[in-house]
Amino acid sequence: MPEGTISIGDTTLETPAGYTHDPKKLETDEYSIGGTLLTTRVVTAEDQPKSKYIFRVPGILSSRMYEIKSEFAKIGNLDYIDYLQIVERLSGDGATTYFYTQRRMSADTPVPTVELGGVAKTVTVTNLINPAAGNVYAKAEVVGADGLYRARFIFGDIPPDVDNNIMIQYEPKYYVRIPSDGFIFTGRLGLLAEYLLICKEV
Repeated sequence: MPEGTISIGDTTLETPAGYTHDPKKLETDEYSIGGTLLTTRVVTAEDQPKSKYIFRVPGILSSRMYEIKSEFAKIGNLDYIDYLQIVERLSGDGATTYFYTQRRMSADTPVPTVELGGVAKTVTVTNLINPAAGNVYAKAEVVGADGLYRARFIFGDIPPDVDNNIMIQYEPKYYVRIPSDGFIFTGRLGLLAEYLLICKEV
């Protein structure tokens, strides 16, 4: 699908005016009891701060909302793609060539952008695993070291042991859920009810 649409499970919507896509860092007081912070920093295996996203989709007519509700009644977590790219930062350790993003890629295209130490690398989306120097092989969806589905990037050069020296810009596919208060009636457009849909990344 082109940019300008949103895919929620098998339902496709035009991206409405007022659509928001907000990252939320996990270093927050939601991990506290009685104001005592329990977790000060939630990070990936590469020591990068984790984040989750909240998506607010306004102006959905009741007919489309029923399609989404029908899907969600059968599947707890839905695939969500809004065709907007995000950036993740990773850190080399001087030995590892395999790296995993926090999320899957939406598809084999668009081809992600990868930089190592500020230098662009040639990226190929493929199942192959032995790139030449200067190249990176990407795969849209594999099972990561933690058992979760992620995108995988294999470097032909070993990234040196430098914090934040890998930049990956890609179009992600999220797992989302719709909370119990995620369907908000906002008014009517003629005879049709209009809703705000809120999805939260799992």
